[in-house]
Amino acid sequence: MTLAWGPLLAAYVVLVGLPTGLTLMTWWVGRSGATARLERAGAWGALAALVAISVLLVADLGRPERFHLMLVRFDNLASPISWGAKLIALKILLLLLVVFAVERRRPVGAPMPRATRVVAGLLLAVSFALALYPAALLARSWASPLAGSSGVVFLLTALLMGAAVVVLLGGDGRTALLGLLAASAVALALEALALAGRPGDRELLAELTTGAMAPLFWGLAVGAGLVLPAAGLLALPRNRVVTALCAVAVLAGAAATRYLLFAVGS
Repeated sequence: MTLAWGPLLAAYVVLVGLPTGLTLMTWWVGRSGATARLERAGAWGALAALVAISVLLVADLGRPERFHLMLVRFDNLASPISWGAKLIALKILLLLLVVFAVERRRPVGAPMPRATRVVAGLLLAVSFALALYPAALLARSWASPLAGSSGVVFLLTALLMGAAVVVLLGGDGRTALLGLLAASAVALALEALALAGRPGDRELLAELTTGAMAPLFWGLAVGAGLVLPAAGLLALPRNRVVTALCAVAVLAGAAATRYLLFAVGS
């Protein structure tokens, strides 16, 4: 299958959910008392992932020496690519400030100063915007017809990826992960019903559920990404190995779902 957008942008759309969801879920878990180690790992992990994703974006544009213009020029705000570059740059800056504050905090685990809390609030807002950004980007093109109406699914898959990483880092994200799995199942079902109710979209639904994309959808996005982890977390909630395997399956399933939103109909 040939992707109209290209494989680098496909990887970008899939992977950008990871640092976005990690930031949001680290904050959510932190509301009930995240450890300093989880807070530090979440900040550093999101920063490293976002820098790596930025390299993909620069490479995909084909003119890396002119990429800085995407950040400093404001006469092209109608371009979703321009907004994406600016959001990523702003999040990297905010993450650097948060990482600096986390590393300097003494004693470890002490409350954040007011200025740092403001930066953290801005970071959450930018992360939320980036979670929805792929839907806005892909809605501008005929090449990804499913993406334009799938903002909620993009948000949920980003949160799933973040919750899975939090669990793998040893955080108490099991309850959040179960809730997100249930919400994602409902969102996918509603999306399927909406597609079935629109004559022009029934072919897209058929490609997803019975056509060329069906093995990836049923096998990875639904089976491995939703059903198996939910069953494992409910059946063996205290088994650390099972919990870790469920988190890995959630990561794979969420990535597959984001890819399908990108690729179906291309």
